[in-house]
Amino acid sequence: MAYLELFFTVIPIIALCSYSILLLFICISQKDRLIRSFMLVLTAMILWTASAVFMSIELYPGVLFWDRIMIVGMITVTFLLYYFVSIFTNTYNIYRAALWGLGTILFIVLNLLGYIVTDASVISHTVTLWGRQFDVVKFHYSLGLMAAPLYLYALAIIISTLLKARRSVNAKNDSPASGSIILVSNGITVVFIGTLCNLIPVLGQYPIDILACFINSFMLFIAIYKFRLVELRFMITRGLVYSFFIAMLTVAYIFSVFFI
Repeated sequence: MAYLELFFTVIPIIALCSYSILLLFICISQKDRLIRSFMLVLTAMILWTASAVFMSIELYPGVLFWDRIMIVGMITVTFLLYYFVSIFTNTYNIYRAALWGLGTILFIVLNLLGYIVTDASVISHTVTLWGRQFDVVKFHYSLGLMAAPLYLYALAIIISTLLKARRSVNAKNDSPASGSIILVSNGITVVFIGTLCNLIPVLGQYPIDILACFINSFMLFIAIYKFRLVELRFMITRGLVYSFFIAMLTVAYIFSVFFI
């Protein structure tokens, strides 16, 4: 049991690092409309996973705040995946996108007003493995009246996205593009199943949704590397290299401050 608890504790950090590395590679490549839409998806995924990390360390202003920000990331991801798949499959319709976008904004506002999650806290305890002690956490939360409608709304977006992807696969048959869109579709399905576990507090106390995000990031890596989901043409400049090292120093400084 201790191994399982420790595993679920480190999963948010691993998922956050995975999406951050993937976004870094995208940032140093030439950009078109498809890549920009993919960057938006990765940014929302980073918001989602980073919020889970901040929840686990109980960063100011508190667990409930970061829980609601995490839900903002989750809601945004579902819409941005729809937008990305629409661009990828050349089926983008501004009116349908605007409709889904308005619904997404509505649920974000309801979430920030406290109608999705009404209360959230973290209970931490210590486990001993390999002769060392580790702090692990469990999330406890209460859902509001709009939690179920939110998941039904997310399910509707995901079904619409999967239908777009399915039609694209049928049209392109055995082309590399069809292989990449299949992986994206499977990743979307895994992410939704993971987030669905949050409706059951006994399961939602563990970051199963973040584990699903990590699996999705692995699928995206394969889709990019093997099937060329997005065409990466790197443009590394001196300024970008300097910016990267400054970012690394900043992260190291922040972690040092927290450690001290």
